[in-house]
Amino acid sequence: MSEIFNQDITIVNKVFDKTSKTNSYKCTNIKGFWSSNIGVNVSNVDLVKSDGYKCYILSSVEGYVNPNSFDGTGWTLKNDDYIVKGIVSSISKIAELNSYEYMKINNISVKDYGSSTMQHYEVSGV
Repeated sequence: MSEIFNQDITIVNKVFDKTSKTNSYKCTNIKGFWSSNIGVNVSNVDLVKSDGYKCYILSSVEGYVNPNSFDGTGWTLKNDDYIVKGIVSSISKIAELNSYEYMKINNISVKDYGSSTMQHYEVSGV
């Protein structure tokens, strides 16, 4: 199972500095599985853009921190953070991601059933 989780992805977490009252971005490169669905839905009345992205990350990937405890150490998964297909070493603003395929996280589902080699996070976004 772990052989399909071999794509380079980057987790981009927003970190708020209480002292300077500014945001910075922490990039963490890990292995996962990236899937994209780019297209439109056609109905009798409208054409609706239906782009969507999913990323699957094994629960066993080191460094994960619960979002409630995240302080900039390790990496986490939370809404409004980003996942990038590929390796990004650092950014100072989100606009720098425009040259990559990326998603803004809007749903995290923990799949903690089955054997430990199958347990993973299913992350979706736009």
